[in-house]
Amino acid sequence: LNKSLICLPMDLPGIHVTKKIDKLGMRSSDTAQIFFEDVRVPKSHIIGEEGQGFTYQMMQFQEERLWASAVAIVPLQMLIAETIAYARDRKAFGQPLLNNQTV
Repeated sequence: LNKSLICLPMDLPGIHVTKKIDKLGMRSSDTAQIFFEDVRVPKSHIIGEEGQGFTYQMMQFQEERLWASAVAIVPLQMLIAETIAYARDRKAFGQPLLNNQTV
């Protein structure tokens, strides 16, 4: 079978969590290595269908990518508007930068 998604209480015997990994971005979501030594996983702790974990994770990645691109649109639009305003106001050689063929 493929991998499965599981949800376990972190205080079960045999679960060992290393220190948190310092990372860029998404700091609200902790990242650390988790080691499992002889941990029994009850069937009731499997998320979705057994063996479908990889597929579920790939589907979630698609949603995250869509969210990340959607969130970037407004700041990018503002950046473009500010760049146009700057190029319109900034003068070089007696004319606005925006009048040049390339900026």
